[in-house]
Amino acid sequence: MPAKTGLSHAGAAFVTVLLGLTIEVYVERLALVESVTDHAGQFVTVISGGSIDPSLGGPLIVATGLSFVWGVFYHAGRFDRSPGG
Repeated sequence: MPAKTGLSHAGAAFVTVLLGLTIEVYVERLALVESVTDHAGQFVTVISGGSIDPSLGGPLIVATGLSFVWGVFYHAGRFDRSPGG
């Protein structure tokens, strides 16, 4: 039985954040949702009291959201207990 250290989960989280940022940049440039990212960045800046730059806060929110959605779908697919699933 392999050791369960959590390293695979940490690696998956790191890769998800990197992919989320990459996808966010792609979507921002090609799908014209820059204003949504800018508003998210401003929101994070206000909530953090100005300690997070808006240009970092927007992608951070988008990457976090993508990671959450990925986790929900992964969990639903992995742990589906329905008959035939």
